[in-house]
Amino acid sequence: MRAMRQIQTRSWRRGFAFALLGSLLWGLTPSVTKLAVEAVAADLLAFLRLAVAAVAFRALARTPASALLGNRWTWIAGVALGGDFLLYTRGLESTMASTAAVLVCVEPVVTILLAVWLLGERWNAHRAVGSILTLLGVLVAGLHGLDPGGDTPGSVLAGNAMIVAAAILWSVYAVAQRKTLTDHDWASRLHAIFLVGSLVTLPFALVQLRVTPGASFVSWGSVVVVVLFCTAGVYAVYAKAQRLLDVGVLSLLLAGIPVFSLLFAQLLLREPFSFALMAAGVCVFAGSLVLATEPLPSRTPVSTLPAGKSH
Repeated sequence: MRAMRQIQTRSWRRGFAFALLGSLLWGLTPSVTKLAVEAVAADLLAFLRLAVAAVAFRALARTPASALLGNRWTWIAGVALGGDFLLYTRGLESTMASTAAVLVCVEPVVTILLAVWLLGERWNAHRAVGSILTLLGVLVAGLHGLDPGGDTPGSVLAGNAMIVAAAILWSVYAVAQRKTLTDHDWASRLHAIFLVGSLVTLPFALVQLRVTPGASFVSWGSVVVVVLFCTAGVYAVYAKAQRLLDVGVLSLLLAGIPVFSLLFAQLLLREPFSFALMAAGVCVFAGSLVLATEPLPSRTPVSTLPAGKSH
């Protein structure tokens, strides 16, 4: 019995470490993506992220993609994921990473609504309060920086709108991915979905093949980080955490992703941090905590991936 407790404790610690690493990597994503588009065109970067991840998951998969491509939900998930990556990367060219970090938090709310509709999950007061707080923060962040006297309020608004649209598409992906759950392993499912996503982004990447060899070392380093670690790597890390941690603990750790995103935006990009953005971040964090602490008897995870991560 003592040996069993030691094994469980060791597994819990490993799961906690994997989940924390996943939260940090997703929190890092907005900032390194914004830096990476200085070296590689947005659409090309989106394609590279999906294509490299598809290759990585193929190496881990036990089932060929052809076995899953007959499922229409695989295609829905892949198309939604491809659109998500395209819009998210383009949106970051026009808005701040710190703003994007808050805007993407519309994901858990949309995912819950889709899960109620498509997966038969129940709506309850806990989810209502968490959703209202989250949407309030998203609204404040979306209007942040839109000073009519500014130079490009229209551009910022368009960028914010693309980030929100990307978050909605990711929610479609999350629920569709849930519908693909079969006896196939996680790597096989993700390989098929990311393969479809890379095919969706390929035509856009071919049109926008801009590469800037003279970009800074930091920008090129960010390309490597976002492609290898903030895409394929973070999904693999999270899949490992899922097998070792309780859903409640995992949800609480993932609720901290927006906080990490805001911190990285300050450290790496030196973005201005206003009271409005701070208030938006507090609302979103509070909403995420409420959703993450939903009582276990009524909580059904709507996806094997987090509903609140950042691309």
